[in-house]
Amino acid sequence: MDPREATGVVSVCSVWGVGERDEAPGEAGYARLVEQLSRRSGEVEMRVAERGGSTRSATEIDRTVFCTTVPASEMPIAVWAEASRLQPLRTPAVLFEPERDRAIARLLPLGADASRARGEYLLSGLAFEGWWRSERTPESSLLDLTPQDLVSVGLFHDRYYRSDNVVFSFSGNLDGAAVRAEIDKQTSPAPPTGLVPRYVAPAPPPRQTSERFAALQDDGLGTPLVLFGYTIPGCEASDHRALELAAEVLGGGPSSVLHDQLVVRQRQARDVRGWTTPQRDVGALVLEVSLTKGATMKRVELVISQQLRRLRVAGPTQQELARARAGRVASLLDRVQTSEQRARLFGEWELVAGDARLLAKEPDAYRAITPGQVRQAMKEHVDPTIPSIVEVHPPGWYSPTDAKPPPRVHIVDRGETLIGIAKRYGITVNELTRKNGIQQSKPIYPGQTLKLPKGAKDSGSRRSGGSSRSAPPKPREHSVTKGESLSTIAHHYGVTTTALARANRLDPKRPIRIGQKLVIPPKAKPREEGKQGPSASTSKREPRSKSSQSGSASKTEPEATQEEEAPKPVRVHTVQKGQTLGGIAHANGVSTADLARYNGIDPKKPIRIGQKLKIPPPKPKR
Repeated sequence: MDPREATGVVSVCSVWGVGERDEAPGEAGYARLVEQLSRRSGEVEMRVAERGGSTRSATEIDRTVFCTTVPASEMPIAVWAEASRLQPLRTPAVLFEPERDRAIARLLPLGADASRARGEYLLSGLAFEGWWRSERTPESSLLDLTPQDLVSVGLFHDRYYRSDNVVFSFSGNLDGAAVRAEIDKQTSPAPPTGLVPRYVAPAPPPRQTSERFAALQDDGLGTPLVLFGYTIPGCEASDHRALELAAEVLGGGPSSVLHDQLVVRQRQARDVRGWTTPQRDVGALVLEVSLTKGATMKRVELVISQQLRRLRVAGPTQQELARARAGRVASLLDRVQTSEQRARLFGEWELVAGDARLLAKEPDAYRAITPGQVRQAMKEHVDPTIPSIVEVHPPGWYSPTDAKPPPRVHIVDRGETLIGIAKRYGITVNELTRKNGIQQSKPIYPGQTLKLPKGAKDSGSRRSGGSSRSAPPKPREHSVTKGESLSTIAHHYGVTTTALARANRLDPKRPIRIGQKLVIPPKAKPREEGKQGPSASTSKREPRSKSSQSGSASKTEPEATQEEEAPKPVRVHTVQKGQTLGGIAHANGVSTADLARYNGIDPKKPIRIGQKLKIPPPKPKR
């Protein structure tokens, strides 16, 4: 309770310990639908509006929040509105679809914010792949619900919407005794029966070992929006505040390093934002870049990678960290400007931390974080080489090629010297210092960015002394295109699926994504003559051309490796608008019955847009 006589309003919030993470298998969409049905077909909003008030609500990963704000004299109606969430749901089947459609309509805002929200939903699916919310968006989950789910949705409400699973918080011009009396009047004194189901955190998502990529076209977008996500510990972890400050250093407004680099200096972006997600079990550090029309993805990715590497090697400067601390404290203060904001924030802290008074200690907690803690947290949790990336772009957009390639740079690591760096790139110390306008006699420091002169070739050695080695051959890369699989790409380059999967630290049974970059491993050398009979003397196999992929390999070709080919990964088809089960089966050369059986679905029932269907292998011809 936060009494403030200076305000003329009262805000009452109910924060419930239930969210999307509490949905059991088969219950996807229940939490958001319960939020909508708790509005009692608009009855709550109408009665509150008649008294000059307003209501808001939101469902998140681990909580659901309702807030009602009214003039101070109408406090009883606000208490009634929030206490009404405890009542059982009684929604007639005829109203189910309109209520579900309203829940879907409330998911996405309008304009550019809608593009941003869609991108964030898609990014969470990539970053948390293999965990909750990995394959379905809230919209598709709600679309799958039917009036037959009403009974189950009601049981879900009864399990979690109980007096022992909610925090009621108040802020504004209120009298504590009058509020307590009204709460006793509006809520049942009888304790609820049974216990709230105990949430058991699932295992952390599988460790990401390669870049994940997805693209989304948005007709209402003028220029592309790109989101980069990196999985980090949840908000209760000891490292989370340090990672929040890292996000602030990178994308916390006009004074952030990425705004300076991408917006001011290189003019690749119109805006840059950085934040961490607030859920308790596992989170993400997110960087959002609104590109300019002439921006190139290669240059943007390079700048972001360089800045992430710098924070991992040296941490932020004292000046950067001071700005980040000030930004986080200012953001916290911005969230307590109105009675509703205060009531919601206090309720969430009481639910999550167990004591809303701990909120007052947050500014000092941020001020206590050191550059070394930020560096250690970034080094441990954020790998610049394996982001999850989502591009939201307008129709017909493509990333143009750089007319002028971005400058090559080297980020100084601990223990490195000018002499060692020069030897590594096969250049002289004079060339290196002249390029950067620095003196040989002055020390360099970890995290410093050095431009490399033309002709610099990376030998791959980070030793600060010794002779430089010749540059290793640059690994071949393949960008996955529509219709390709791990096995077809392996065949094209003359390597095994197992070798290709191992080189990219992938599970050969999992699908790859369009746009994903794959490193092509070198082919195995032919075995020595005499060890394999006649075929051992055959020359090394050349990569197959695309036209020969469907043909069989020559019997005289040596095996590329002693390992056996792993089974081909299952193909997955995402249902598009206008497609049918029969049409998809025909396009993939299988029968409708086999496709339905393989996915455990009824061939007579319609399929939904966005539904993922596994394509069975074609039957062998007799």
